[in-house]
Amino acid sequence: MLATLPAQPPALTVAGFVYEPKYDGIRAIVEVVPGGDKASVRLWSRNGNEKTAQFPDVVDAVGEWGRALPGTVVLDGEVTALDPDGDPTGFQRLQHRIHVSVPGYRSAKAQLSPDEQPVALMVFDLLREGEDDLRPLPLVESTDPVRSGQF
Repeated sequence: MLATLPAQPPALTVAGFVYEPKYDGIRAIVEVVPGGDKASVRLWSRNGNEKTAQFPDVVDAVGEWGRALPGTVVLDGEVTALDPDGDPTGFQRLQHRIHVSVPGYRSAKAQLSPDEQPVALMVFDLLREGEDDLRPLPLVESTDPVRSGQF
């Protein structure tokens, strides 16, 4: 989950290369367990810190999406702040949301609600689908609508 620099950056026009954009947010592993009116959703940072309570709007949106899934999925993505036009913006804006619902946390920064500082989850990869661990597979291998990005 942590980006590393190659010895020499590849040209952005090489056939067969896939590029993951840098959104300047918080990298997240997201577990989605379908069931009932809404799926159960949990988020963790790359350091293993629980982030679920900090992004209730992401949890609600992914929960709505995930209720129709045939089984549990684990996603690799990034939570990023959005500007007024709905476009990803820098980490500085996300800092106003990081501790928005952590009990007892005090910050010099004004903490903003989801309505005041919207965020989005940008999903990069499907790591697990049901009992299938997809991490050993090539990124571009797809055999069904979930794996092909049509979810």
